[in-house]
Amino acid sequence: MSPQIMKNIFIDHLMKRGLIKAEDNVYYAEKAFKLNSIMRWCINEPDPQQLSRYLLLIERFLAGTIDIQLKDDKLVVSTITNKRENV
Repeated sequence: MSPQIMKNIFIDHLMKRGLIKAEDNVYYAEKAFKLNSIMRWCINEPDPQQLSRYLLLIERFLAGTIDIQLKDDKLVVSTITNKRENV
């Protein structure tokens, strides 16, 4: 499968999950840009078990329970806490 076909499949998947939204010719993709960087970084992981762990972290990122970012070529994870005010 060519890289362009894989990229199109990936973009279609992100659109179906609501991570890329289009209004006319404007695209909104807040998480998609970060996800693309992290996925490119993960592809270089030779250990399948470690790659599986990274993919689980990506699912948690997409669910909104954690934030992930790359710093100094390392994956940094932080927990998102939801603060709710008493109503």
